[in-house]
Amino acid sequence: MKYMKASPTIPDEDGKTRYINEHFVYEVEELLLSALFYISVQARTKELSEKKTLQVFLNAAVDHTLLHARNLLEFYYYKGNEEKYAQARAYVSGWQSPTKTTNVKKLEARVNDEVTHLGWKRLDIKYEDKTWRLLDVINELLDITAVFTGQLDRKFYRDGLSRLETEMKELRVKQHTDGGKLVLDYFDLFDAVLRSVRLG
Repeated sequence: MKYMKASPTIPDEDGKTRYINEHFVYEVEELLLSALFYISVQARTKELSEKKTLQVFLNAAVDHTLLHARNLLEFYYYKGNEEKYAQARAYVSGWQSPTKTTNVKKLEARVNDEVTHLGWKRLDIKYEDKTWRLLDVINELLDITAVFTGQLDRKFYRDGLSRLETEMKELRVKQHTDGGKLVLDYFDLFDAVLRSVRLG
């Protein structure tokens, strides 16, 4: 008997509600945890270097961040194939993706060829271009998340989104003096996320 794969369809309101509270929230929280992971690895550079495990942990932190950053990038910006992939426009009528920052554009241009696929373009990358501005990418995707959740109808809010809303509010965002760029206070990020997300 031949196995027939069911065609994907956009879920009804109940399905969308379950999805946004579980899978979307998971992606954002994992992005937050990526920041914690990356910062904690940097804070233990000397110790990890002595154990010759620094690069392993740094690679894991980078990969973890970029995986979830890519998923959110697609959710906020990509169009088409909406029967298969969840997109912000399925939740917010007339959704207009915020203008891509330089870091978001670089993420979009690099992440598939350099991280999620074994692309030939890896051969062309110069050493100085291999770095990723991870904390900037995280900050800017969180800014976009705030725009999206700010436009999201409250009818979709259940435990997951409510928890995420609290986490986002408890990140004491402070204003940079140069250009008014929003940056996160990562000490508050530790407190907010670790109180809300069950680890291990």
